[in-house]
Amino acid sequence: DDPSHAFTGVTVNGPGLVGEVSLAYIPTRGRWEIASSIVLGSTLPTGPRTYNFTATTSATPLTGSKTVSVYVEGFATNLQPTGNIASPPVFSWAGIAGATGYAVVLHDITAGAGVWNSPNLAGSQTSVVYDGPALIAGHTYEYTVISSINTDGNSNSSFARAQFTYTAGGSTISFSGFLRYLNGSPVVGGVVEMAGNPSIQTTTDSEGSFTLPGLPSGAPFSVKMSNAGYVSTYTHVMQSTAPIITTRAYDLRTAGELDALSGGVGIGVIQGRIMNGANTATGYIDGAVVTYASQMGRTDYLVRYRDETGGLVDRPAGTFANGRYFILGVAEGDTVTVSASQAKGDFTFPQTRAFATHSGALHLGTVPGVLAGGKAAIGGYIKDSQATPVGIQGATVEQFGASPANTTTSLNDGLFNLVVPQNTNIYLKFSKPSETALAPTYTARMNHAGSNPNIGDFNLFPLTQLTAWNGGAGNGVIRARVRDQVGNYLDGAIVTAASALNPTTPYTVCYDDACTGLTSTQANGRYIIRNVLDGDTVTVTAQKTGWSFNTRIFQTYADSLHQGSVVGTTA
Repeated sequence: DDPSHAFTGVTVNGPGLVGEVSLAYIPTRGRWEIASSIVLGSTLPTGPRTYNFTATTSATPLTGSKTVSVYVEGFATNLQPTGNIASPPVFSWAGIAGATGYAVVLHDITAGAGVWNSPNLAGSQTSVVYDGPALIAGHTYEYTVISSINTDGNSNSSFARAQFTYTAGGSTISFSGFLRYLNGSPVVGGVVEMAGNPSIQTTTDSEGSFTLPGLPSGAPFSVKMSNAGYVSTYTHVMQSTAPIITTRAYDLRTAGELDALSGGVGIGVIQGRIMNGANTATGYIDGAVVTYASQMGRTDYLVRYRDETGGLVDRPAGTFANGRYFILGVAEGDTVTVSASQAKGDFTFPQTRAFATHSGALHLGTVPGVLAGGKAAIGGYIKDSQATPVGIQGATVEQFGASPANTTTSLNDGLFNLVVPQNTNIYLKFSKPSETALAPTYTARMNHAGSNPNIGDFNLFPLTQLTAWNGGAGNGVIRARVRDQVGNYLDGAIVTAASALNPTTPYTVCYDDACTGLTSTQANGRYIIRNVLDGDTVTVTAQKTGWSFNTRIFQTYADSLHQGSVVGTTA
């Protein structure tokens, strides 16, 4: 090897060669090679063979020798692709017996330039997806499949070659998103470029937003994001014929922040979420187990999940309600394919995510799930009882009475996601067992024909507030609103509440928390029913001239709040 082209000439002599044979310098490879193949014999050599090299410089010539004692007889065969191809290649071959590893090297014959290589493939791997720079239409490429056998401490190799011509039209797409720091502030002037091809580059604006044009349509690529003082962030390997617009921000971390995350210095990390593919904004999936496959054959990368306290834990049950996963310690030059599965079967994961990894860098990417048939994915927020409610973290959300139990927990902003049976009458219960001062909340009966990422906000009130409303303990409260179809509060509606326990005596309905004697809903749409009996079934509806309303059914419980809006449509 002579990457700086310091030698003016190199010759070699030895068994099978006639005299001194001159080597030719190959600029694109930075090395000296025999210009054409030389036949060393018709039978396999035996015993060690020593070859003597002389490198000419402007000063004293340099000499050295190399002894070859082990030979690789087999060559990779059935190399693909060949001929004309219109899409980025997947290289494949029939391997050799006893191989300990392979590598693929791609060379642009038309341009006379090296393009890409995929080293350190496992001996069991006989294919690899091309993930290098965009290929050029009309150019002919030669690739070499290097088959290696590790014998007597040396890796000896054979080289098989094939060619193809790339005929794609060369169209391009764009990639749009936004970049932020770990504290949530936007990265202004951050560099966004195609990984491996910095000529395709843009910068982020004052809001951290960017659109990177010129990416190869239909070809695999990844995007690198960076800024001075921060480690680089890479996307997963993407491939599309249409513009890509991300809904989630990418993060930049300092080296210290990355080291704190990984627990080491200069370690590469893959980070992402397992998400409902139909709701990539907030559809986090819990109970998803993440696995990976390393192109290098590595099995020592660590899979971890972020818990509710922010810690990274090894958890056989998989992701928590936030859907976050991490793979720590990924190596430079590996390709890591990430997969997910879920034991309870709410989601399947037909798509994987591949990452071309780098040491000391962050790699971000979600793994999307597909909702199983007969299921509905619902979400909402659990909040406190302040005048301006704040999300409650760690509240338990359960499909009440389900067997087996169907539960999740709320995130730091109160967000929750739960998969429930489709077209089935259910009730939800919200509680925070660690805070016994809070009363549980139950929903009205609900039935979901399809998914709904935001069924609304629900509140947890102090038990003392319910006791104050009821004038004592032992009964429940229904407290909700009357709305129109688009969610606006509706005034002037008269609400009725029928009791199954006392059919002839309906409950009294108030229209403010103080029960001041208002006779219909006000601008806030509020209604409240105090002292509902434990174990009752309460049917709530409303009337207003020119409107029709749905009916809400509540199963009521002692010392509990019950919430469920009544919705009206114009007649």
